[in-house]
Amino acid sequence: MSFHVYIAHAGFKDSAVDREQWLAAARGRPELVPLGKPEAACFALASDSAQRLSLDPHGLVHTQNPSRELVVVMFELAEVLGAGVYSEKLKRYSSPQDWEARTRSHRAQHQRHRAQLQRARRRTQLLWAAGALGVLLVCWLLPG
Repeated sequence: MSFHVYIAHAGFKDSAVDREQWLAAARGRPELVPLGKPEAACFALASDSAQRLSLDPHGLVHTQNPSRELVVVMFELAEVLGAGVYSEKLKRYSSPQDWEARTRSHRAQHQRHRAQLQRARRRTQLLWAAGALGVLLVCWLLPG
């Protein structure tokens, strides 16, 4: 399971993050290092290159499964860009603490849902096994 987090203006598609503003803001952060070609709009944390931010063609700055450190940087970048930080459901986060609390809650909810699905699968498997045993027992007991 993955979680996406975005930096965007309130209007999303109507007011995309400008590429030049994004590049200037990201290059101004010592915590971020550019990835790929110099004109690429992708950056990573200097301390963890797996933690990446990139500007997509729609003008959304996005990341997947960010660390707390990256989320803090995202809030600082959003402030510079005059934008906000949003969840994958496009609901705005008010702070890194809000992101942390909602992510923890969402993960716990996801874990509960997965556990329910596993229990339902096991129950279905047991019912099929019991049914198969019943058929075999009936076939064995019938005079043949």
